[in-house]
Amino acid sequence: MRFRVGMIVAMVVAASGASAADLGAPRQPVAGAVTAAATTWTGVYGGVHLGYGWGQQRVADDNPAVFYTVNPRGVFGGFQIGYNYQIDRIVLGVEGDLSFGSITQRRPNVLLGVDEVAKTTNVFATARLRGGVAFGDALLYATGGLGYASSRDMNYIGGAAFGPGLRNDRLGWVAGVGIEYAVNANLSVKLEYLRYDFGSWRRTGVVFWGIGNDFFRASMDTVKVGLNYRFSTGPSAVVARY
Repeated sequence: MRFRVGMIVAMVVAASGASAADLGAPRQPVAGAVTAAATTWTGVYGGVHLGYGWGQQRVADDNPAVFYTVNPRGVFGGFQIGYNYQIDRIVLGVEGDLSFGSITQRRPNVLLGVDEVAKTTNVFATARLRGGVAFGDALLYATGGLGYASSRDMNYIGGAAFGPGLRNDRLGWVAGVGIEYAVNANLSVKLEYLRYDFGSWRRTGVVFWGIGNDFFRASMDTVKVGLNYRFSTGPSAVVARY
């Protein structure tokens, strides 16, 4: 009986040893694939843009209830330069741009019926902050800051200019949204909408109509497409998944 029990114990121990040998060393966890983020937005960039703008200017004489409006429209082009810094998917940056064009309208003055009025904006610029979220190769962002515009207001009688007109250089606020898409490591295209508001101001008649005072209020909207070149993109962000 004791001999049989000994034989059984020996067989069990031998089987256990063989199983342990078959198993070998314990398996170690294997890291998942390491992938690089599609685009990094960090760095300096510059580019060009082309767009369309439309605005509204309200002009009132001494009586604010008596006024007319001018609605200039037109195309423009220009360039921009900026810097982005990316933290995970959040992208923060600054941008400045300068635009040239002819956003203008000349129309009859329905209040007097004997002359025409005109407004033309040839130069405008912005200095803005940007903040957005990256989704792969796309960047959705909001932007806001300071806006500047240089324009000229003219009056016409019988088709001839009535005096030299009035130049208005206005500083106001600007805000908008946009989307930018990275074509490759350096090039990106964007679509952007901006709203400019230049507030209200008063001019004496001596420099415009010649009598009384004139009260102005102006704003402008623009939509543009742009092409940017990122001069320094740095190494791609690395994301490890386990």
